[in-house]
Amino acid sequence: VFHLITHAFFKALLFLSCGVVMHAMSGELDMRKMSGIKRVLPITNILMLIGCLALAGFPGFSGFFSKDDIVNASFHFSPWLGVLMLFVAFMTAYYTFRLYFRVFQGPLVVPQAPAHAHGHGHEPQEHASASHSAIQTGTAPASGVDTGQATHAADHGHDSHGHHNHEPMLMIFPLIVLALGALGAGIFNLPGTEYLGKFLEQSPSISLAQEIAAKTFPSADVGKLEPNYKLMIISGLISILGIFMAYWLHLRSRAQGDALVRKFSLAAAIIQGKFWVDEIYQGLIVEPLRMLGKILANVIDKYIVDGLVNLGGMIPQAGGVFLKMTIQRGYLQGYAAAMLFGVAIILLVIFLH
Repeated sequence: VFHLITHAFFKALLFLSCGVVMHAMSGELDMRKMSGIKRVLPITNILMLIGCLALAGFPGFSGFFSKDDIVNASFHFSPWLGVLMLFVAFMTAYYTFRLYFRVFQGPLVVPQAPAHAHGHGHEPQEHASASHSAIQTGTAPASGVDTGQATHAADHGHDSHGHHNHEPMLMIFPLIVLALGALGAGIFNLPGTEYLGKFLEQSPSISLAQEIAAKTFPSADVGKLEPNYKLMIISGLISILGIFMAYWLHLRSRAQGDALVRKFSLAAAIIQGKFWVDEIYQGLIVEPLRMLGKILANVIDKYIVDGLVNLGGMIPQAGGVFLKMTIQRGYLQGYAAAMLFGVAIILLVIFLH
């Protein structure tokens, strides 16, 4: 619960900061087409950095304290699980700052706004605009922008990012509030105080859940687990190591980072494909359920359920059709003839008896 609270602050901060970037970059989502945009979004740069540091578990930020509780509990339960949590913490710090260094740092490269964003009649540009220094030094292709995309912004006769304020207070103020939480939400459950834990213990449902968990896993009872300050130092150093690795491969020497992708192309494809979790989920769960739904709708519902309902309605329908075709035809002479025929049958039956 502690991690969910701190996570709410810095994850919301990161998502909304990305929204500011998307707004300023004319809706562009491909981070390979942008670099060094701290020059365009200086305030968002600071707020995004705070969110990244919190998510990476950098010492002193809220995510550091809540993440440390999870890592400490994991080691208490299983050393292997604890090592796995430290590796996850390292990767989190790395991929978070891969985004920050690629997008906000380095030479200025901004995606060219589509034509409709400027009100011109020409076709949307498919390349990015690099700063003059990036073009002169030849660092534009290595700035995160695909080779051949970067051109000088002046070649288009305008700067698409200098016309209006991309950081209005209406958008920035909520980010500032969230940044304060990302910085200081760790105070809710600092080691030695556990304000949040003591508060939640007053809840009967949470206390009952903790009692059941302690009885089910007696060796893993972490309800009274003492803080491990040595582990906090190790966790903090691992976070710093992940940030440094991201700095080296995605800012200091982006060419080396690109070379690693080419060298380990299969691993890069697996990671870039997000381990194909979406495709596996789509193929094994979504599509079979969709097929089952079609079968239920087109066979079970249409022919069996609707068939039974329609069968029940066919009996009075058949009676109505019979009456319509035999008696209720709307002809008075037919009604009179039927009445006379009926009277004749009645009289015949009487006389025969």
